[in-house]
Amino acid sequence: MDGRQRRELRIFLCTAFLLPLAAACLRSRAEGTAVWWLLFGAEAAAPSLAAVAATAGGGRLRSFLRENFRAGSPLEVLALPVLIALVPMLLAKTGAWLLGFPFTTGRMTAAKAVTVLWALLAEELGWRGYLQPLFRRHMRRPCLAPCAVGLLWGLWHYHYFLFGDMRAPAGWFLLGCVAESYLHSCLLSWSKHNLLSSMVYHAAWNLFIHLLALQPAGPADSALPYGMAVVWEMLLWACCQKRQKRRTSL
Repeated sequence: MDGRQRRELRIFLCTAFLLPLAAACLRSRAEGTAVWWLLFGAEAAAPSLAAVAATAGGGRLRSFLRENFRAGSPLEVLALPVLIALVPMLLAKTGAWLLGFPFTTGRMTAAKAVTVLWALLAEELGWRGYLQPLFRRHMRRPCLAPCAVGLLWGLWHYHYFLFGDMRAPAGWFLLGCVAESYLHSCLLSWSKHNLLSSMVYHAAWNLFIHLLALQPAGPADSALPYGMAVVWEMLLWACCQKRQKRRTSL
């Protein structure tokens, strides 16, 4: 990694991790609804804003965007991401129901709908558009790049936990971020690195976690259904990886 790339990476990490903290602190003191949502949007979009800041500073923003967005089939950029987000959660919800948990569903409020739609733009330009390709190029074992990105991605959510916006079990959540990072990697491989596939997957994941009410709503709720979803995500990634290796060997 040369000096320019190291400088870009420092800009990215500092912006991605510090901007949310500043926005969340201001949000906790915001009085108007419009200001609150503006700060919440900036907080969530920190990874993408960080990628724009890093690449613009290096004079390569236009080429960076061209590398990540290209024509793709609806199957690759829409159907597969939605299916891969839905299947593990549906299996987990069904499994939890068979174990005696009530088959509850969530209510999609206007606020949740805005959050889900914002996920299309907020994060993936940073994590899978900028950071993962950089790690793949420069790590000694490129296969570990999704793991490294997944860990950073999971740790990045610290501000949501700190300010009480997330109630997911932290251990399962971090493991899930790693599993989902590998699923993102599979989708990007199948779509020839069309970032739309990753963006749709992220938004679909956020949608289904709300609709299927898998995330514990309070401290007294069991984390088992959420943990089962993470396990199914890991198994799905193993199946996808096996399929990919089989296709490569043909």
